[in-house]
Amino acid sequence: MAEQQLADDLARGHWNAHWLRSCLRDQPPAITDGRLAAILHPAATVAEAEDDEAAGAALLQLRRLVDAVAPAV
Repeated sequence: MAEQQLADDLARGHWNAHWLRSCLRDQPPAITDGRLAAILHPAATVAEAEDDEAAGAALLQLRRLVDAVAPAV
């Protein structure tokens, strides 16, 4: 249930490094050790990449993936 709430928050948020990290910071260990968090930690690193265009494209694809699998979380 908590992973679903995180997925719902992700659907409404602005995906950048700061926002992704803040979403994960206050989550209980059951969430930070979960499947969704496992892909969000690297996503925050990608968002910090110097190539904004490539990072933006990668985050868009990741967001589409999360949107597609979120109902199954």
